[in-house]
Amino acid sequence: MFLLVAAIADVAQESNYPELSESIASRQLLLTTKIDTNKPKITPTYRDLQQFNDVLQFIEKPTPVLLPFHGSPTGLVLDAFATLSQGVRDRIETIAAEIEAGSREIEIDEKDTAGDGSSLHFALDFFHDLVMERIEFIEIFLDDRHDPNEVFERLNSAGQPLDEADFVRNDVFQRIPADPDLASQIYHHN
Repeated sequence: MFLLVAAIADVAQESNYPELSESIASRQLLLTTKIDTNKPKITPTYRDLQQFNDVLQFIEKPTPVLLPFHGSPTGLVLDAFATLSQGVRDRIETIAAEIEAGSREIEIDEKDTAGDGSSLHFALDFFHDLVMERIEFIEIFLDDRHDPNEVFERLNSAGQPLDEADFVRNDVFQRIPADPDLASQIYHHN
C-alpha cells in the first residue's frame, strides 16, 4: 500500500502537480515528528533498503531522509513500484479522458484547484482521494510488555500464518539494537 501511495505521488510529480506530490509525501509517506522528520513511515527488510531508497528518491519536497543502503539495487520492490506507477498512469489517463468526455463527473472542491485545472490534475486528486477513502491504514504502537509476534498472529488470524523461521527471525531482529550493519551481517552470515 505504501508503494501504491508513493506511485500516486510519483505520477503527480511527473504530471507537473508538485503540490499533490508534496502533500502525499508529507502526510502519508514521511514522518513529521521532531526527531524523525522526513524519515519514511515504514522500514523495509534490510535486503530491500536500497530499492526502497530508490523509490523515495523521486520525492522533491520534503526531501526524504534515506535509510542506510543495504541489499540489491534491483528486485521485487522496484518491479512492484514500476508496475504500480504504470497502473496509476493508465488509470489517471482513463479518468481524465472520462472527465473531458463528460462521462465521469467528479466533485471539485477548493483542494482540487491546487493544480493547473487540467483534467489530469482533477483525475489525480480523484484517484488519490478514492484510494485513501476506501483503504484504511492502521498504526499499532507496542511497548515492551507486548510480543509483536503474538499481536500479529491475533490480527492475522485469517491471513498467512507465520512459520517457526518467521518467529525466530522476528525475535532475533527485535533484540538487535538499531544497527543496520550488525543486522545485515546476522541476516547474511548466520
